Amino acid sequence: MTIDVKLASIRKLKFMDNIDLFKCPVCGQEMKFHNYNTLTCIDNHSFDLAKKGYVNLLLNSVKTEYGKQMFESRKVVSDKGFFDTMIDRVSNMLAEEISKMLFTDVKILDAGCGEGTHLAQVLKNLKKRTCVNLQGIGLDISKEGIQIAAKNYHEIIWCVADLARIPVRDRQFNIVLNILSPANYKEFNRILRDDGILVKVVPGSSYLKELRNIFYEDDKKAYSNEEVINHLANNFNILDIHDVSYEFEINKEEELESIIKMTPLSWGVTKERILKAFNEINKITVDLQIVFGSRVATKP
Repeated sequence: MTIDVKLASIRKLKFMDNIDLFKCPVCGQEMKFHNYNTLTCIDNHSFDLAKKGYVNLLLNSVKTEYGKQMFESRKVVSDKGFFDTMIDRVSNMLAEEISKMLFTDVKILDAGCGEGTHLAQVLKNLKKRTCVNLQGIGLDISKEGIQIAAKNYHEIIWCVADLARIPVRDRQFNIVLNILSPANYKEFNRILRDDGILVKVVPGSSYLKELRNIFYEDDKKAYSNEEVINHLANNFNILDIHDVSYEFEINKEEELESIIKMTPLSWGVTKERILKAFNEINKITVDLQIVFGSRVATKP
């Protein structure tokens, strides 16, 4: 059996073992894994498992500015350790929360997973720090991001799907991750178990400030995440907020190039300002807030 065949079998088994998590994105009915290759509901809406190991559960194709180059750059940056301090903090906090859960199986959904590096690294850390069975599911509206994720991380279930209509059943997940990504708190509340945890990571006021100061030097208004945090607080019970701030040293020009390409801050920026960034920047500030929240009880 070739490596590719083994990987395909692993992916199919993951879908088969976890098919009860899913619901049809068309009609909301439960899904079955038909012929070891297709997610099908009772009304015969079907979604094939792609050869690359993911399933596309979008009802219509979506245009997004988050393209392949951006996700490839973010993977390069992540592999260089750019987010390691944040990932380690999230992993430690989750390991502590998991130790309080009365479950042997813990299911984690990364909503807006992009190219999958954050979820893969968190799961890798948790497997070292906990004794439970972990299953990760990564979901993103970008097909390009999910394709990169499926290519690199074979034990995680990857889905192209819309956060506005997450195609999973109610109360299925112990943990929802939402890292540097848009959120849909109504859906997060729906899919989390009653004792589930939301982990939301948002940029702090100094995140990538070196780029911001050059790319938007004419705009003196400082970035603030206050509105984002307030919106979260209106939808979830905030349990804790942790600040993570550090500087990432730029050792090679290629590292800065990947950082620039991974962030929407560079969209529409002139070549002159990008060149100025290469000439002046030798470190980048990573300033993030990690917010832990619990779901709001629904009224009977």
